[in-house]
Amino acid sequence: MLSNKWLTIIGFTAIIITVTIIVSYNNKDKYLVTNDDVEVTDNLSLPPSYMIKKATLPPVKDIDEASTVVNYELPYPKYLPEGYSIQYIGAINVEGKDIWEVVIFAWDKEITDNTTNREFFYYGKGMVISISNNTKNSEAVIVDGVKEEGQEIGTALDELLAFYSKYGAHKLTIDGYQCVAYDSQIVEDAVGRKVPLLAEVDCLKGDLWIQIRAYLPESELVKVAESIL
Repeated sequence: MLSNKWLTIIGFTAIIITVTIIVSYNNKDKYLVTNDDVEVTDNLSLPPSYMIKKATLPPVKDIDEASTVVNYELPYPKYLPEGYSIQYIGAINVEGKDIWEVVIFAWDKEITDNTTNREFFYYGKGMVISISNNTKNSEAVIVDGVKEEGQEIGTALDELLAFYSKYGAHKLTIDGYQCVAYDSQIVEDAVGRKVPLLAEVDCLKGDLWIQIRAYLPESELVKVAESIL
């Protein structure tokens, strides 16, 4: 049975987009994406398009405040893709559970109250960085302050590798830390339609689970991971 996070990831990938990919920007490994048609597939149970700010963790003003909320000196991305900056930081610390999570949204545009997940992740190639201390269940999703139980964190990396192996998921070591990564690409959904798959890098650093996702080349995400680790 797949965990909630796998269902969420599958949900993200099931947005139908007719995409033209043009590799440009001189020596920069970036994508320009145009979209002529957008719809949610009807073959999977998916949430509707949502507003980024309304569907993430409670906002904090900066990484220092996030560190205070979770009572942990957080690592900070010292590298972001060209033109990107931190647009939103959210943090939650589940009282009495010793469970916390911080999300960092980076983009080369401004995130407004009306920015949707489609605009952020797929049209605009926004990046989300998640840092948590979910050492016993890195794949759980904190919803309304409640974290579901799940598998051990080491198993989670193996599960990620197995689940996305057909898309080129592979192990790698970044600054001595165990990671799993796969590249952004266009894949087929359950009924053969073309959908975008975000690149992802997941790493273990002590008690921390660090995840980076974006519709960008894997190499860019690895650079961000290197700057955090």
